[in-house]
Amino acid sequence: MTDIKVESHQIGVKIQLEKLLKTLEPKCREVLRLWSLNYKMREIALRMSYSSEQMAKKKKYLCLKRLKEILDRMPALKRELKDR
Repeated sequence: MTDIKVESHQIGVKIQLEKLLKTLEPKCREVLRLWSLNYKMREIALRMSYSSEQMAKKKKYLCLKRLKEILDRMPALKRELKDR
């Protein structure tokens, strides 16, 4: 692929990922965003007003599970992400 095609393809995948994340509730998006930025579960719990670090871990787990369920219905995007 040429550089322009590769860049265009990457932009397309990014747009699809953004749409995928928007299907999650706002709290899930925020938990996953903080987690992706390497916040500790304790910090996420404090920022999100969860009662404990365990609650933050559970929320992250449930959000990732939901994201995977949605992604399972999008095999082309799932393949794209696995290839990276």
